[in-house]
Amino acid sequence: MMRLFPVCLRKTRRMVGQREIAAALALIIAVWSTVTLAQHAAQTKDVRAGQELAETICANCHSVAPNEPATHVLSPQPPSFSAIADDPSATPKTLRRFISTTHWDEQTFPMTMPDPMLLDEEYDEVAAYILSLRSPEAAAAAAARARLAVSPTSPRVETGEELALRQCSLCHVVSADPRYRPSLRQATPSFEAIANQPGTTAKSLRKFITTTHWDDKTIPMTMPDQALLGSEPEDVVAYILSLRKRH
Repeated sequence: MMRLFPVCLRKTRRMVGQREIAAALALIIAVWSTVTLAQHAAQTKDVRAGQELAETICANCHSVAPNEPATHVLSPQPPSFSAIADDPSATPKTLRRFISTTHWDEQTFPMTMPDPMLLDEEYDEVAAYILSLRSPEAAAAAAARARLAVSPTSPRVETGEELALRQCSLCHVVSADPRYRPSLRQATPSFEAIANQPGTTAKSLRKFITTTHWDDKTIPMTMPDQALLGSEPEDVVAYILSLRKRH
């Protein structure tokens, strides 16, 4: 009997340990499920809000419902939201950027999109709705690309690119994306050209960005003060220098 006691004790400890592990796993699964459901609910809410915004603001020019036939009078016909969703380049970031930075130019044909003047969170909601229209095939391809994607840029460069597209693209070509065409008729250097000028340095760029001011009496006009805050000038400088060609 005494010989059996250590064996029983080990079995009891093993069973207690297994129960503790099982309880811990159950807790982890419960927490994970709660978080997942909360995230899904938030995403669903964003999609519904984005759909309402799209039907109110965007349906005048775009087909915003899934596979809705084109019935708009614009020529050329703007892409449907379903087609935009299936575009391989469409991501929450690129959609938000395009919706929030493009502006109408009545002198350019085909016309660019007017600024819908949405609130900050509404841009994300419209982007979420558009991506909810993605076909299963396009969604699978996007997931595969996301798994393989490695961003070559730093957070500072990415922030500078966002600032440039929002505040500088009206007058300069700031990226290779043809959707961001400057409306200013006066020729201005592209950011890539600025980056590759022999005298361009981080110091010279920061000085130019932060000290120039618009003079409406001088032709050609000088650049207006962009009123960048905090580290934003350095972010724009980092983005411009990232466009420098490597030899």
